[in-house]
Amino acid sequence: MGDKGRSIIISLYREILRTHRTDLPPPMRALGDRYARDEFKRHKEGNTTETQWREFHSEWQKYLLQIKGVNHEPINGELPDDVIHQLTDEQKDQLVRLHGQAVKVAEHLADSLKEKDPSKN
Repeated sequence: MGDKGRSIIISLYREILRTHRTDLPPPMRALGDRYARDEFKRHKEGNTTETQWREFHSEWQKYLLQIKGVNHEPINGELPDDVIHQLTDEQKDQLVRLHGQAVKVAEHLADSLKEKDPSKN
C-alpha cells in the first residue's frame, strides 16, 4: 500500500475512534476501540493485498455509517449469508469471541442499571 492509501486507512481508523468516543457508551467504546485496533493492526502486519485493503476500507466505512446512524438502519448484529460464506475459519472464530465479549458487556450494563434502579429487579 502506498503513502496515499496508508494515509486514507489511518484517517479512517482515527475517525472510527472519534465516533466511538462521541456515539458509544463507555463499555461499548472500550470494546469497539479494542476490536478496531486489533483488526487494523492485523491487516497492517499481514500480507494484505490492495484488493483486500479496498474491501477492508469499504466495510469499515459501512460500520461508521451504522454507528453514526446515517443510513437509519437498525444495527441488529446479523450478517448476510453471502458475508458469512466469505469468512475464513479464523474470522468465524473471532466473530464468536466478539459475540461472547458483547454478551458480557450487555450483562454488565444490565447489572449496572439494576444497581442504579432497584425497582428493575
